[in-house]
Amino acid sequence: MMRIFMRNAVFVAALLMEAASCRAAPANFSIDALYATPAIAGTAPEGATWSPSGRYLAFAWSDRGERCRDVWIYDRVTRTKRALGSYAATAVPQSARPLMTCGVTMLAWLGNDRVAFVAGGVLTTLDLHGHRAAGILSGRAVTMMRTSPDGHALALVADGALFVMDARDGTLRSVMDGTTDDAVTDLQWDPASAHLAFVVSDTRAMPQITIDFVSGGVARHATVRRAFPGQPNTRFRAGIVAVGGGSPAWLARGNAEDPIWNLAFSPDGGALALGASDLQIKHHEIDVYD
Repeated sequence: MMRIFMRNAVFVAALLMEAASCRAAPANFSIDALYATPAIAGTAPEGATWSPSGRYLAFAWSDRGERCRDVWIYDRVTRTKRALGSYAATAVPQSARPLMTCGVTMLAWLGNDRVAFVAGGVLTTLDLHGHRAAGILSGRAVTMMRTSPDGHALALVADGALFVMDARDGTLRSVMDGTTDDAVTDLQWDPASAHLAFVVSDTRAMPQITIDFVSGGVARHATVRRAFPGQPNTRFRAGIVAVGGGSPAWLARGNAEDPIWNLAFSPDGGALALGASDLQIKHHEIDVYD
């Protein structure tokens, strides 16, 4: 016991001597500098995704250390990286404002020469020369994107509804209706890129409450849905829908308030595994549907 104490005392003394020998911090350094913008540690790149050809790597980053990221491209042939424009000031749709997002938050390739990205909930496509096609799903906030395994389509969730974009010509079609209170919250392509499995979270029966807060020196109000003990909670349902059209096939489940955590198709697309739990998250199960 004494040996451990002595060893610790020597270690602490060494740390104190090392600290004393270090150069003193600048007089104007403060704790605020740790959270300032631009960040003193820079901004980490996010959402890196390869083009189908493997030549280009797209990612979201700010070389200025800002919180809001832009679209960047790395070219394996020229071994150079470059920004394809600045999107930190993108106007945010009303339905996306509670997300408190800015800059680029999602990226996906449309073939080898175009990138689809979401900034502030707004969907935009961009070619390698920086030419943009905006106004897609105008006024709707995009919350999810999934590229099909064959790379020919992009599944999108906007204001809770499900859409599919053709990666070759950019055409967009509605696959399933939804709202922000009855929204698609998870997606999974089948291996053949012909069907989508999805989860819908329905909060319409939950009570609404208003939260008052101050942001940027301005008093604000946010309306959210919260369930207290004894009140209705979120209801979950899952289904499969053909990308080409048609009504979804809903999967049979027990208690609709039991959360669904994930979906996974088998490699041959003949089965779907669904991970779920009870409301208290004490008991988990995996259900398999043929």
